[in-house]
Parts: sequence; structure tokens; C-alpha cells
Amino acid sequence: MFVQIGFFLLFGITALLMLHVQAHAVQYRLLYAVPLFLVFGAMLYSVAREWAALRRGRICLTLPSMVPTWLAVVVGSLVTVLLSNGLGLGPVLGSALVGMGAAIVVPKWSVAAFCGSFVGMLSPESFPAFYQIVIATLAAASLFWIGAPLFAGFGGKLGTTAFFGCIASAWLTGAPLLESPLPSRRLALLILFVASISSAGAYVLSIRCKLGPVMGSALVGLFAGLVLPWLPVGMNGPLLAVVAFCASFAGMANRVRMPTESHALLAGLIAGGVFVFASPSLGGAGGKLGTIAFAATLAAKPLADLLVLLLTPHVTIPRAFALVFSWKGLRARDR
Repeated sequence: MFVQIGFFLLFGITALLMLHVQAHAVQYRLLYAVPLFLVFGAMLYSVAREWAALRRGRICLTLPSMVPTWLAVVVGSLVTVLLSNGLGLGPVLGSALVGMGAAIVVPKWSVAAFCGSFVGMLSPESFPAFYQIVIATLAAASLFWIGAPLFAGFGGKLGTTAFFGCIASAWLTGAPLLESPLPSRRLALLILFVASISSAGAYVLSIRCKLGPVMGSALVGLFAGLVLPWLPVGMNGPLLAVVAFCASFAGMANRVRMPTESHALLAGLIAGGVFVFASPSLGGAGGKLGTIAFAATLAAKPLADLLVLLLTPHVTIPRAFALVFSWKGLRARDR
């Protein structure tokens, strides 16, 4: 029962963000809402597949040790807050350093610590009080524990867990979440480019270089936080560093969820598009970047399969959709 609750919390917080994204896209220009609608549909299809696998008993429901898991999440969160706000390193560098440190020092608990670091990326403008950070951290630690068996191999799940904690804290304490304007078209194109490269880069470091998902993402975040703010892109360098770190979470997926670098590029492109239209709302909550990446990795493989079929001669558009999003495929389990 606890695991099923965790499933709906992970899905629900992701759906909440995607509904905001869809609404902003429709308000801006209906044409831009069409591809995002396809992304949303592909994401829902992947979620339905995971739910079917859970109901059919095809997911191992073993939970990790509770106390060490919670402790790793809490320490990761508080250290990131200290590095980001206390020492002024900023959220990207703070989280990246925590991820690298955990992967080196305590590899067994590095995933939990990295999840906690995403909670620590919250904005002090939205969460100025320490008790708000504590609530967010404990809520995220709880979901991390009960949701450990779920959505295995999808990038961005850790950030989604942290995002739930921050949204829960904001709801309970009345913390004001931030709003931002939509990026300009020129900046949006830069976002798409940086996101694609960053996702593929994290994937290569994780899979090809065998560094693991935490170290792969953390290295991309460290590079982005140190280099991108100094590039000649006006005042957009820090934002592009955030974009790169966001897309690196998509690159944390395993080979089953993301078989090739091409899939990682597509996931990064999707993450970049979602990032653009997620900008106006729910800002200041840690884990929002990971939730964007989670939606992207859920949608990437079905959309990649659909694209391949659409490019195949003599396959009509309805036939391509039927082959990818079939009832038989919904009940299958591609582990």
C-alpha cells in the first residue's frame, strides 16, 4: 500500500508540473502546445505501463534501510543549503558538489544524498525559515524511501521526489513560489541546444565511461556551474547552467529506459522544451529541474519509437501511433 501511495505521489507531482506547462504553452501559442501535448501523452503512457507492471507483481517491492536512507537525504539537503546559500556557491554547484562527494565517500548512499541535495536547491526567497526546509526534507525522505522500487532507471526521479517535498512544505507553510517570464525565442533555442548536449553528456559519462548516474550528472553540473556563467551570452549564463544541470538528470537513465545516445539527445531536447514553458510558475521549489527531466525520460522512448515508425516507408500516421501506443504494449514489461 505504501508503495502504491508513492507511485501516485510521484506521478501526481509530475502531472501537476506538466499541466502548468501545457497551460502556459496554450496561452502563449497553440502551435507550441501540440508537441508538448504529445510529450504529456507519451509520459502518461509510460506511467500506465509502470502501473500495469506494479499491479501484475512484476516490480520488486523491497525497501531500503529506513534510517540510513533518511539520514542520507537529510544530510544531502542540509549540506547543499549550506554550500548554496551559506557559502554563496549557488544551487547548481552546491548540489553537484554534494553528488560528487557522496559518490566518492559513501557510494552506497549517494543516490539518497543526491536526492536530498535537490531539496537543498530551494530558493531562500520562497523558503526563508529553517523549519520549512526541514518539512521539505522529511517529506522528500519519506517519498524516497517508499518510492525506492518505483520507476527504476528513469532519470529525474530523484528531483521529482525532492519537488514533492518542497511543494508539500509550501502548501503546509504558505511559502510563496516564484514566477518568471517566458524566455525569449533566441534564449529558448539556446536552452534546447544546451539541454540536448547536457543530457547526452551525462549519459555518456554514466554509461559509456561507467562513472554511474550520480557522478555523471554531478560532473555535468560542476562544469556547467563553473563555465557557462562566464560565456558571452549576456546575462543568460547562470540560467543556461541551470538548464544544463536539469537536462543532466535525464541522462541519469539506464540503458533499458534510454538505450542510446540518440535517446538521450531527444530526452534533453524534450527537457529543454518543458523547461521553457515551466519557467513561469512553481519556481523556487527544489527538485523542479528533476521533475522536468523525469517527464522527459518518461516520454523519450515512446516518442523515439513513434518517430522511427513515422520515418518508415508505407507506415501511416494512425498505424504508427497504434503500434507504439497499443494495449498490448501497455501491458508488456520491457525490462
